[in-house]
Amino acid sequence: MQTRYPTLMIIIHWLVAILVLAAYITGGNPIKHEFEGQIHVATGMAIMALFLIRLPVRLLSKKAIPEFQLPTWQAHLAKTVQWALYGCMIL
Repeated sequence: MQTRYPTLMIIIHWLVAILVLAAYITGGNPIKHEFEGQIHVATGMAIMALFLIRLPVRLLSKKAIPEFQLPTWQAHLAKTVQWALYGCMIL
């Protein structure tokens, strides 16, 4: 049984995490803080690009993703939260 996610998914995960943090830090009024606004927009576009790469990678590497034995309610909740986070990244 696979115990680790594919390397590409791990790299994309941490890149998105760093970019989300950067977007959060540079959020605010882009007109008052022009440079920070540019960074905010650039990080948002990079997050979207990585998201568009991540989805097909996730769908194509389904067999390579480790499966965990969770109670049914936790498995459903985990899947719901995962898709909710994907939805938040799109917004």
